Amino acid sequence: MTIEALSDHRLWPAKRPGIFAYCGKPAGCGIVSPGNLSGFTPPVWPHLIRGDCHYGYEGCLVAAEQRQIGYLFKVRRTPRARALIDELEHLYELRWHDVGQGWEGTQAELSLSGWSRRRRVVVVRRRLREARGPRAERRQARQALPLLTAAGVEVATCERLDYEYQVLVTNLPHGVETLVPLYRERGDAENPFDELKNQWGWGGFTTRAFTGCQHTARLIALAYNWWSLYARLIDPGQHHEALTSRPRLLGGVARQTEHAGQRRLSVRLLHAQAPELKRRIIRVVAFLQELIATAEQLDPLTRWQRIIRRILLENYPANAPDGRTLCAPAS
Repeated sequence: MTIEALSDHRLWPAKRPGIFAYCGKPAGCGIVSPGNLSGFTPPVWPHLIRGDCHYGYEGCLVAAEQRQIGYLFKVRRTPRARALIDELEHLYELRWHDVGQGWEGTQAELSLSGWSRRRRVVVVRRRLREARGPRAERRQARQALPLLTAAGVEVATCERLDYEYQVLVTNLPHGVETLVPLYRERGDAENPFDELKNQWGWGGFTTRAFTGCQHTARLIALAYNWWSLYARLIDPGQHHEALTSRPRLLGGVARQTEHAGQRRLSVRLLHAQAPELKRRIIRVVAFLQELIATAEQLDPLTRWQRIIRRILLENYPANAPDGRTLCAPAS
């Protein structure tokens, strides 16, 4: 189990399901404090905690080390961290390892002013020309000579090796090639939280009552889970955020007609991909109708397991988990 040390969310194992509200943003690494882990025995403690630079301070590191919990945190680029980067760049015999996506990495030891001892760090770098984003574009613009070029002056250019850097601190025994992709996965783990806050209103309510705040957060999370499952049934293989999945699957006009005592609901999709979506929706409707036809023979848990099994097989066909090991949804 891995715990993502986020700024205002906490992920707990299945022993403590649900969402728990806290007063304000938790300061520091309270997620590994004695109070938060006191209800668990060491076998169910997380084996790894990943977090950004807000968690790479002494209290958080010591708390994880005392419990023998692995950690992988980003370190601020303090003067000592920048001095270490300069020292590594001047070591010509140093070997930088390819860690994917244009990044290179190496390892060293670092002792920051607030740390009690030296710790293992991983330094990664990436060529500026391969970087993306506004900050990289501004750096590239500062290196250009637009005025001289516009005046017709021929400028002799040479390749400048400019890098952007990141420093990670860890107590894990793995190599650089393993640690850097492991930290990179934090983005995938945080994307659902960003989607919940920005597209589902998880950050759009404020109340002084913890109970009301907690119930609201749980209702939003429940709607998010159900919609994600439905979107996976319609369009398996990739997660689609609500920003794109809602217009595709909800943008339609419905008409209800009644004839011979039967009511019929016709939905006309208005999206440009309506013909392809119609074919997929018909396939899902056929599956659900078959499930309803056998509903009298199946209990709610078995029906739920069949739906989850269908989603897992279509999205993870190679190693789909057994649906029987999954819990039924909360009623």
